Parts: sequence; C-alpha cells; structure tokens
Amino acid sequence: MDTHHNPLPSLTWDIVADAFSLLHPSQQPTALHRSLLDAAYLLSHASYLALLLPNEHFLAVVASKGQSHSQSHQPPLSPEAASLCKDTLQQHFESSQNHSLPNQQLPPSHTTCLPFITPQGPGGLYIERPLSSQPLSTKHTKALCKLLEHAKSSLSIVYTSVNLRQFAHKLHHQQKLESIETLAGGVAHEINNPIQGILGYTELLQVHAPQDEKIQRYTEAIIDETNRVTNTVYALLHFAQNDNNACQLTKVSELIQSAFRLLQTILRHDHIQVAFDIQPKLPPVQCNFNQMQQVIMNLVNNARYALNLRFPRHDEHKKLKVLARETNENTIRITIQDYGTGIPEHIQERIFDPFFTTKERTHSTGLGLSVSHGIIRDHSGSLTVESQINEGTQVHIDLPPYKDT
Repeated sequence: MDTHHNPLPSLTWDIVADAFSLLHPSQQPTALHRSLLDAAYLLSHASYLALLLPNEHFLAVVASKGQSHSQSHQPPLSPEAASLCKDTLQQHFESSQNHSLPNQQLPPSHTTCLPFITPQGPGGLYIERPLSSQPLSTKHTKALCKLLEHAKSSLSIVYTSVNLRQFAHKLHHQQKLESIETLAGGVAHEINNPIQGILGYTELLQVHAPQDEKIQRYTEAIIDETNRVTNTVYALLHFAQNDNNACQLTKVSELIQSAFRLLQTILRHDHIQVAFDIQPKLPPVQCNFNQMQQVIMNLVNNARYALNLRFPRHDEHKKLKVLARETNENTIRITIQDYGTGIPEHIQERIFDPFFTTKERTHSTGLGLSVSHGIIRDHSGSLTVESQINEGTQVHIDLPPYKDT
C-alpha cells in the first residue's frame, strides 16, 4: 500500500492555528458550516467530509466537502457511511451522560464519525480518507475533537444571533400588522357612514318612483354595489378587531366567504376564477375567527402569486378552487387548490421555516406559511401541502369539528 499518497498533514502550531482561525462567530450558519469543513480538511486532508446535524429523521448532511467535487454539488453519504455515522453517534450519545466528545483513544482509521454537540442537538463530523493513503492517526483525531469543541462555541454564538434577529424581525412584523388592523378599522368606519347614507337615499328613490322602470333598474344596481361595499367593510371591521385570544363557534362557509370578501377585488383584477365546493351542513369549528381568516388569506395570496407566475395574463386555466369537507379521520378539511407553477420537491420540506421564501424579499417576509402553520397547530389542527411542478398545489387545513360535550 502506498502510504505516501495523500499524506497526513504535520500538526504544527501554524496549521492548527490556521484551522481554528477559520471559525468566525460573525458568519451566517451555512458559512460557518463550510468553514468548519475547511478547518477539518486542514487537519485531516480527508477525501470527503460531511457535517451532520439533527433532524426529524435522526441526522441530515447540511454541508460536505470533497477533493473531486465542487462546493455547490457534493455527493450524499453512501449507505455504508450513513450506517457508520448512525451507529457511532447513537452508541456514543446513548452511553454518554454529558454528551461530551469521546475521551477514549480512537484507533487509526480511514473512516470515522466524530460526535459533537450543536445548538440544535447532537451532531457529527464524518471523515473519510482513501484506502491507499495513511489512516487518521490518534493524534489527528484528538486535534479534530478539539476543533469540534471550539466549533460548538462558535455555533452557539451564531445561532443565538440568528434567533435574536428573527425575533426582532417577527416583532417588527407584528407591529406592522397591528398598525394595519388599526388603519383597517378606521377606514372601515369612515366608509361605512356615507355608504349607509347612499343606501338609504337609494331605497327612498325606489319608493318615490315605483312606476319608473329605468330608475328602478338603476337603483337596484346601486343597492347591489352598495351591499358589496358593505360586505367588504364588515370584513375589514372583523379583521381589525383585536381578539387574539377569543375563540368562537364558526361556520366554515362563513369563514371562507369572509376571507374572500377581502380578496375578491384583487383576484378579479388578476383574472383569477374562483370556484367553491363546500359540503352542506358541515359541523362548526371552534376557532379564533381573525386568525383563521388570516391563514386563508395567506394561502390564497400564495396561490395567486403562483398563478400569476404561470399565467401573467388572462387564461382559462387561471383557476383557484376552494373545497371544504368532513373527512373519514373526523376532521374538517379546507383545501386551497391552484393550477400555478407548483413547488419544487427539494424545497417543500422548508416552506414552513420562518423567513424562508422563494419570492423576492420586496414581495414576501417569509413568515406567511410559518405563522399560518403555528396558528393551525394552536387550533389542534394540521397544515399540509401537496404540489407538482407545472400542475399546481393543494394546501390542506385540517381542523377538529366542534363537539358539544
């Protein structure tokens, strides 16, 4: 075996210092992940490195580095490597009371997975050297463990900073919503007074000119349009009411209709056809009316954005469908279905993350789906998405029906 191919680096003071200096707490998480791999490479000259962080399926590769691959396209862990990492980390963290780094002398090896703690929980660093080269020595492994200890501190600082920025952004967004609610209430009251006057005088005209068909036809049109404005004003007033903790028995049909009263003008402007398919005599739901209205509006606005991307002008396929059904799982399901661009599969698992958006930042804060997901969860429900590229998206709201106990 040629042990001089891809030799291990000499662990001089300068090399170790250079490796540690790459970890800057001022970096964003993704940049710090890459820097950690660069630092680990300086100490190991590995042919492949992978940083693993916890997720719902145990662990996921969040960054990787290989000599023969670009930073932007890295191969995933092989099944053998994934199995090694899972077994090693489970064995370590299940047997360790303090989740510390391994203290025992690790034997020289061409492949290893070193456990370490991150702000997100237990993670690992997978290291692989070619079989034709020297294996990682115990000395090099210990240096890598020290590097991971240093990385733990840097990651803690970075994630704390990110969480604080996200909290500040969310607080600012909430303050903007409160300002909009106040403005909506004021505008609604200002519009409501003259509208009621117009409605009253129009009805008087009908009474005083019962034989004039032209006047009757015109006044009917005025009353219809005035009632439409009145419905919009009512929806604005409902939106402006600050009853964040108030839950009430709500008919699903009224909830949907109230949200669409606020959206009908902009949907009509975008030439989006809306079809409703609501099961008669649905059981009511116990919910915060304003919050649920906000969820529906968020989902419809997302559907509208996707439809406008796919069909910038009028098109017979530019449609939005709203369904409400009682399911076999004893839930009330509201579905917002569009025939827009669809959501790529590789980002579907991220759409509920705070501040994640595929839109330009001028069009979205990235909080709509995250806030909606939280609202539905607080109502003991679920929010799920089905989507196919260029076929459209279905978003399902599942809520428990009200049971009179």
